[in-house]
Amino acid sequence: MSLTFASDLFISDDASSDGAILHELEKIDDEADQQGIIFLKTSDLAAAEKFGIEYLPALVFFYEGMPNVYPGMTSSET
Repeated sequence: MSLTFASDLFISDDASSDGAILHELEKIDDEADQQGIIFLKTSDLAAAEKFGIEYLPALVFFYEGMPNVYPGMTSSET
């Protein structure tokens, strides 16, 4: 099976501020699994920097290996 879709949630080590976001993503995780979409979460700052992420939390979608940063979570206001 080849992986076409994936998503990665970049969070801070202090994930308490990201709790509401994690809760909402957990609601759709099972449905995404049924569609072959894998959800991951990480606090790897080096990986976040590789994708140009400056503020956490941030959500990145991958389609056939190409990253697409979700713009609704990547501002200093989140």
